[in-house]
Amino acid sequence: MDEYEKERARMLAELGYVAFAADIYGFGTPVENMADWGAAAGAHRGNPDLYMAKINAALEQLETYNYVNTSQIAVVGYCFGGTGVVNMAILGFNVSGDVGYHSGIQPSSRVVRSSSSDVPVVAKVLLHSGVDGDARTDKGLLVREFEAANAKYEIARYGNDVFQLHRVECQFPRASHL
Repeated sequence: MDEYEKERARMLAELGYVAFAADIYGFGTPVENMADWGAAAGAHRGNPDLYMAKINAALEQLETYNYVNTSQIAVVGYCFGGTGVVNMAILGFNVSGDVGYHSGIQPSSRVVRSSSSDVPVVAKVLLHSGVDGDARTDKGLLVREFEAANAKYEIARYGNDVFQLHRVECQFPRASHL
């Protein structure tokens, strides 16, 4: 985890929210260089159960604080953390809102909702991405999944140059930004 994640948490805290940045890779995970980050992210991308168990552990820790209103928890994720946000919605995590920025929504990176699933999408979902950041087919699949679940969601896509920013910021996976 670096200053980027901590700064986002500070920004939310200054608005009056309880905020924290969760390092889901865990204590002792090497993060000396981009190769270390890539290896840690790859291990989690290849194992959604492990990834989501760690995100759930972070939420469980948050819920232990007596000053947290557990009925009003929202999660913000950037890049690979945004993939976790999408997964949380699809898996029916009991949070009020999920906000993802440049979330990895391609089926190979996230949990795909089964057409026979009866798990409700509880959270209101807001996703932001560059117009070229997600393939239309990937966005279409996610929209169909949300529609089938009667989810409350919005997907905002921004102009052509946003994708270039996404590629620079997220070309190497970093710790989840919760």
